[in-house]
Amino acid sequence: MSNTNPPRFLIKMPPQVGQRLKSQPLRLDGNTFRIRLLCPNEEIGRQPGASPAPRWYVAEANPAAATAAELWELAHQAITTPDAVTAAPGVYIEPDLLHPWKYENPVRPTEGLKAAPGDTCAFNDQADDLPKGSEFAWHLLKNYSGLKPARDEVALAGPAL
Repeated sequence: MSNTNPPRFLIKMPPQVGQRLKSQPLRLDGNTFRIRLLCPNEEIGRQPGASPAPRWYVAEANPAAATAAELWELAHQAITTPDAVTAAPGVYIEPDLLHPWKYENPVRPTEGLKAAPGDTCAFNDQADDLPKGSEFAWHLLKNYSGLKPARDEVALAGPAL
């Protein structure tokens, strides 16, 4: 892994598990991960007496600790190893990986200018070479992916036991 993206996990866990990790570091496959709160100011303004909600943490190792593929294995190991602190109920772990999301904001010149000096702060509708529907979230409808009717059907069925 590069120095710009050290191996790290995002961990959502109950506060009591986070407290235990302060005294017992997270060790996976010979690597020690340093744990810190992702959003330390989250508790500001919290109602007194409210039960503590799960918090997000970041676990970081040295840059040479693991590849992206190995991080997925380590995340699985962290929640399935019986004696691991993170194998507690309500703990969720995933690698925090950089992704090269492609972003384009093409400048479309106005009729009067015929040219644009750079990016504009204007809404660009989706590209004309992509499928386009008649309404918002059209791709979820029955005639397309069918995801909305499937979701509605699952919601009506109630929770699985």
